[in-house]
Amino acid sequence: MSWDEFEEIAKNLNNEKELEKRNIGIDFAAKLIKARQKLNLTQAELAKRAGLDQSAIARIENTGSLPRIDTVYKIALCLNPESHDFSRGSMSSKGTGN
Repeated sequence: MSWDEFEEIAKNLNNEKELEKRNIGIDFAAKLIKARQKLNLTQAELAKRAGLDQSAIARIENTGSLPRIDTVYKIALCLNPESHDFSRGSMSSKGTGN
């Protein structure tokens, strides 16, 4: 295998990983918007409840950027605090049979 062929393979793998990461971010953003709207919350209201800036919520929703895990945790607690018990390390959903 030549160096050029190796570089091309590495470049393609990197592009695939970036695409996968982008798709995950877009999927998360869509789910966040749906959950926020279901609760009739504005970005500002959700941000305030989560202790975040409104711009952080906007950045996630508008660009599909992946937030840090602590940000996801704060948002999750605000969107559905009763269905997940993060404090005990379990994520069993109430009423779903899990």
